[in-house]
Amino acid sequence: MLLLTYIYLLSAIQPVLIGQYVHQTQQKPQNLSTISNLPLTLKPEQIHDTLESVTLDDLNLVWSENFSVFPGERWVGEQIRFEPETLNGKQYLRQVGNPDAGSHFIAAVSPVHFGAWEFSVRFDGFTTSTQNRVWVWLTVNDPENPHGYAVRLGESGSQKFVRIFRMNGESAPIELLRSTRVMPDSDIDIYVRVERYPNHTWRLGVRSSTESDYDWTSARYEDTVPQGRHWFGFQTSFTATRADRFLFGKVRIWQFPIFVTKIEPLSGTRLLIHFSESIPESLVDILRYGTLVQGYGDDSGLISAISISDTIIEINFSRVLSGGEYSIQLPSFNSPVTGNIYPGDKYPFKIFDEASLFDVVINEFTPRPGTLHFVEILNRSDKLLNLQGWEFGRQTQTRLLSNTDGEIVLLPGEIALLGTIPDNVLAYSTSQHVSLTLPTFGLNQDRLWLRNSQGELIDSISYSSEWVRELTAGISLERIDPDYAGNDMRNWAPSRNSSGNTAGLPNSHDLADTQSLEIISARVILPETVEVVFNRFVNPGEAVLRIDHDLPLWFEWSPWSGDRVLAAFPDQNNWLYQREALLVIDDISIFGSSDSEYLQQPISQPVRSGDIILNEIMYQPLQNRFSPFADQSEYVELQNLKPYRVDLTNLYLSDSMDKNGTFRTWKHISENWYADAGSFAVIFADTSRNWIDTRVHRSFGVTGGSNWARVDRSTLGLTSSGRGVYVRNESEVTIDSIYYSPNWHHPFVRDPRGRSLERILREVIPGSPGWTSSTAKEGGTPGNPNSTELILQDDFPSETGIIVVPNPFSPDNDGRNDQALIRYIPPTIGYLVRIDIFDRQGRLVRNLLADTLAGSDITVLWNGRDNSGRVLATGVYIILIEAYKSDERVIREKKTIVIARASH
Repeated sequence: MLLLTYIYLLSAIQPVLIGQYVHQTQQKPQNLSTISNLPLTLKPEQIHDTLESVTLDDLNLVWSENFSVFPGERWVGEQIRFEPETLNGKQYLRQVGNPDAGSHFIAAVSPVHFGAWEFSVRFDGFTTSTQNRVWVWLTVNDPENPHGYAVRLGESGSQKFVRIFRMNGESAPIELLRSTRVMPDSDIDIYVRVERYPNHTWRLGVRSSTESDYDWTSARYEDTVPQGRHWFGFQTSFTATRADRFLFGKVRIWQFPIFVTKIEPLSGTRLLIHFSESIPESLVDILRYGTLVQGYGDDSGLISAISISDTIIEINFSRVLSGGEYSIQLPSFNSPVTGNIYPGDKYPFKIFDEASLFDVVINEFTPRPGTLHFVEILNRSDKLLNLQGWEFGRQTQTRLLSNTDGEIVLLPGEIALLGTIPDNVLAYSTSQHVSLTLPTFGLNQDRLWLRNSQGELIDSISYSSEWVRELTAGISLERIDPDYAGNDMRNWAPSRNSSGNTAGLPNSHDLADTQSLEIISARVILPETVEVVFNRFVNPGEAVLRIDHDLPLWFEWSPWSGDRVLAAFPDQNNWLYQREALLVIDDISIFGSSDSEYLQQPISQPVRSGDIILNEIMYQPLQNRFSPFADQSEYVELQNLKPYRVDLTNLYLSDSMDKNGTFRTWKHISENWYADAGSFAVIFADTSRNWIDTRVHRSFGVTGGSNWARVDRSTLGLTSSGRGVYVRNESEVTIDSIYYSPNWHHPFVRDPRGRSLERILREVIPGSPGWTSSTAKEGGTPGNPNSTELILQDDFPSETGIIVVPNPFSPDNDGRNDQALIRYIPPTIGYLVRIDIFDRQGRLVRNLLADTLAGSDITVLWNGRDNSGRVLATGVYIILIEAYKSDERVIREKKTIVIARASH
């Protein structure tokens, strides 16, 4: 809760700082009623209660000039070009003739910024134009490069007006007022009177020498005159024939009593107090020993320095004042210009806090506007902020936040509506409204941003089609949790309000995501660099990352992609491609939360050729709407052969290369895909985005996870006649491949539809495809061990001879002992080996291997079929192995093998 405390200390000579917001930094404000009555803007006319009542009777005549003596001590400039002259009994100052076209000026120091100026100008026998006219400087800081205020007489065209300009140098004048009537400008005196009141009202009066009353026009214009010495003067522009035709009559200048024009906090440590005229340097000594009092009491050390420069007092504070409303008591003093007494008074001013990243957030907006197009922003901090000069934009388009008061105050916890909001909507809103024409947002994607007046980014969101896919026109997107990341799609939801939005009202979604923080993936993406992806946006804060107790050299995190962290671990030689490495993160928290968590995750290491193998293929799934079975998806299963987790994210499927050197590809859309040590990963085709709607889930009942990768298509392009299947990486390197055939199915399988092909052994065995039909009742085992996998024992004897596992075996395609592994270990390497199967009558029934060069051993699979592909009957069969070298005798070995009927 924010407290507003006022402490009053009245002193004739001491500046007093009164009242401030006391911050509660541990929580956001829950009740703003204590500050709801604060004035939103301190207008200049509110600085002094009596300024509106100041009249011409309060004016003091500063100086008068009738040019009877010229130049005297007052005038500087090109005095030689002007001389006094009496014409028709009146005293004038005439410009002296010049044979060339040009410009002349004279000027005199004038302290008047608020008051009245009266003068006359006569154009002797010519009509004015752009080349022949007069500028009269009322108060400028430099006659030759004027910044300040000036009157212009003379212009081209038939209508001649007298005009007041704000000068920003001669090249960029801004017109403030013009006379209500057209003035004659040849052979007649034009009298001009300009009045500038303390409330910033300007009045312009004009008359001719034949008239007694001024014709007046007025307007308000708030501005600060440039600091420094100021001048009144005349500047002429003329052609050669008009050089001596300019006459200037009597000048009189009055000044209002001194007053404060503006209180300008430049920051929490500097305050400028602007006066209407110069103030004495002696005031510094009075103020230097003064005391500023904050909300809790005296603090005599708060002022670190005080300085005076012409019309400005600058006060520097020894520490930063927090945002809030203050008052300062100024002492009385005598004006060094007019001698009148400044009575002293107490003045309110605001200190605004500096906004930091995410102090103000985009809270609601209309990506697809209907009748209402708006952006709502929220001050989620405990700071008092001024949005004047801030910018809202999309992409490179920018809109400036501004109003005529110079302040757009946003209180802690307050929201502001940006856009052109209808009155019927504002009637129900209690928020600020900043009127501006918003740019058109992208219907499917865009980037919206908010910057402060210094150009610093305060908030930014980038939405995509996934955010707005089901959003209808006129429905706004609301931020669910203002403390959580705006760039996370999960923090936004369509408005549930009956009107389709909650513009200027509390959002209809107020339930924050309670999902706990988890690591989605941790993978090596570059040499020495690990990328960590979380399920939520995080705030690394004081997080400590370690891999096997090794700390990173550095890590990077951005709030705009805040669910990812990059960390450099240069010493990877002791685990990369060798063993499992564990990433441990301590003291990390969800974005916007102070609760830290402890997380760990195995590192996914880059996959290389031979690290994984193709393990199962569903090439002819059941897809019949009249079938009682659930439709299946085409899928390809991989198995990780490494003792650590491998990263599969950048892998894709392709078919065989054609004669033109090209191949078709099927790329998945999953952001994270990996296989744990010895486990399985699946890539499948499906257009359903929700896992429970996928065909692999409905048909096989499997649970999804990071070992599943979805291709956003209905098919992988596999055919019933066989096709080459390649697993490649992003560099088009083949990781593994096979050319499957329907002949690989077991002979008992008459209809292969809905049944996958499974690898029997991890190793490729000569003379055998090493694949057979899945025996699973669902038709396949995606993500799980194969139903037909033959597990080899680690304790096989190492002596030479024939090894048969299992023996007996039952090739009936029930998933158990359907194949026999025959392994032969020759005496030495270099033998040519032949393996045949004979029945008990000595008839050859199957040639398994024909004259194949063996290494230290040779292995084949027998599926119980003869050379014609028929499954043999139960009984005893003889394995005959012949091994020979050119210079040695032939080795013949026999071993019986039994085909049995499975017992259940």
